[in-house]
Amino acid sequence: MDFKDILKKQLNKKGLAKSVQAALVCDALEEWIDKNLPQELKKDLEVISFRDGVLKVRVASSVISQELKLKHSDILEYIKNKSGEDIVKKIVFV
Repeated sequence: MDFKDILKKQLNKKGLAKSVQAALVCDALEEWIDKNLPQELKKDLEVISFRDGVLKVRVASSVISQELKLKHSDILEYIKNKSGEDIVKKIVFV
């Protein structure tokens, strides 16, 4: 058993696995945003939460929402590569 497996087991045992996973998913999206969006768009959005496969993002305008919807599959692929799992099922822009 490697360190990653031991850590997962302990997090599950303590009931922290979902919280850690949510934080990692949100962090991965913030990283994607930093790498892929222009500065003027970054200030008008906020990663809110990840729960039950749904990633919520607050956007200031429909223009930003549309831009992110066009990049939806890129975002999902990036998060999947970062997490090693296909855990995000849906992204909701509010």
